[in-house]
Amino acid sequence: MNHLNYKDINIIKYFLNNDRVYIKDLIKEFQCSEMTIRNQFKKINNFLSEHSIPPISKIDNYYVFSETNYEQVLKKISTIDNFSSEERFQYLILDLIFNDFTTLLKVSKIFDVTRQTLFNDIIKIKKFLKPFGLEIESTSYKGIYLKGDLSKKIDFSIKFLLKRLLERDFNPNTEKLYNNKVNPKIIELLREVVSEELESTFYNFTRNICSSIPETIGIYQFNSIVAFLIFLKSKNNTNIINFIPFDHYPSEVTDEYNRYWEIIKNSKYFKELQFLGKDLKIIAFIILKSHPISFKHKIFHDNKLEILVKELESNFRCNFLSQDKRILSEFFGTAQYKFKFGLTRYNIRKENLPNRLTSVFEILKFNFEKHLGNIYEEDLVMGTFLIKNILKQKIYSEIPDIFIVDYSVSNWVGDSIKDELLKNYKVKNVDVSSIYTEIDWDKIKKTYKKVFFIDINSNLINRNLNLEYHRINPICHHNNPYYFEKFGVKRK
Repeated sequence: MNHLNYKDINIIKYFLNNDRVYIKDLIKEFQCSEMTIRNQFKKINNFLSEHSIPPISKIDNYYVFSETNYEQVLKKISTIDNFSSEERFQYLILDLIFNDFTTLLKVSKIFDVTRQTLFNDIIKIKKFLKPFGLEIESTSYKGIYLKGDLSKKIDFSIKFLLKRLLERDFNPNTEKLYNNKVNPKIIELLREVVSEELESTFYNFTRNICSSIPETIGIYQFNSIVAFLIFLKSKNNTNIINFIPFDHYPSEVTDEYNRYWEIIKNSKYFKELQFLGKDLKIIAFIILKSHPISFKHKIFHDNKLEILVKELESNFRCNFLSQDKRILSEFFGTAQYKFKFGLTRYNIRKENLPNRLTSVFEILKFNFEKHLGNIYEEDLVMGTFLIKNILKQKIYSEIPDIFIVDYSVSNWVGDSIKDELLKNYKVKNVDVSSIYTEIDWDKIKKTYKKVFFIDINSNLINRNLNLEYHRINPICHHNNPYYFEKFGVKRK
């Protein structure tokens, strides 16, 4: 029996998301040699053969996945519990944040790896924790725990949770909001600390706070608050107000801090989260430290930020959406402020970047210094992750347009499918029309590359349309998140 590892599975997914695959693309994507790729092809094909799935095959100088029933392949590989060292790394740190103690025996059973493998993971984690003034210690009969000052533990925990939220690979709403696959083991761990109901309350509470503040509050401040609430809940509602280093911000913004605190204290959601008590002040501090409004007019050079964003568009050969531009400008403006007033938040270094993102980092660094001066390396790293996510979405926008023919007069089914296609698939534009309305098929043939008929009786379909069309089953579409891939529409 052949077993697939993490890289094997990602190679299969890469094929599912690309019509033609060249060796050079795989070498670049997975940072490995041509020999390694070819060996993995053999291993993958053996695995596919065992499960009666057609193999990866070569056509001219590129490779294709022969299997067109993507649903079968995805179902098969989704049952394989293979986790990368990075995913184990995340899980272990989150386990240490959420729980007072954890045991290697428990973790080894979860990931089906040896204790020696986990010891190697622990060595990496110890190195990662050192700059934060924290250590991993063990105690008899209990396991390992995070050792260090309470203030340092809290600061590190919020920063780590925030990093995961910003990179969209930990956010419990990620699959709904960004269509990213979330590690089920990490979400399972999160659910031990915070239920879906409480999580929803956190988000509503935070959204209410942000909407009550006249100035723009961005995704960084929003997720900072959510990260703090998740951490606070994991510590059984412990009052940790004394950790706040109030001297870390200029005295001129005291009024701003007090104003935020009053807004939060008077929030209609406060009654739902009474366990916070005095810790509400920390939320005010997080907003202030992340995005102090008092100095905004002095340091935010809107024209220079606009020039910077345009230059990045030119470097990456794409046009950012207006929302992307706003988020980037807000992030860079906040980074400017932090550097000017000596505030630091994430403590993330360039070595935390995957190799494939170092070029994005260098482009961002060069352009920022050219137009705005210096910022902390941690903000360059976070900016790199932000740009990566924006570029990822831009790549997905290049897809043929789709026309949906609905069997109902009101188009309500077609409209719901349109929303899902735009949200979850690499689709640029979707239009919907009822089968009972007059449709100009000559125009449709010239305008659209794909036509979907929603569960319509075959007798109603003109078989002389001379265009590519598919019948969609709305029930299957709801039950299968990858349903449209079998029609050649790829997920984001």
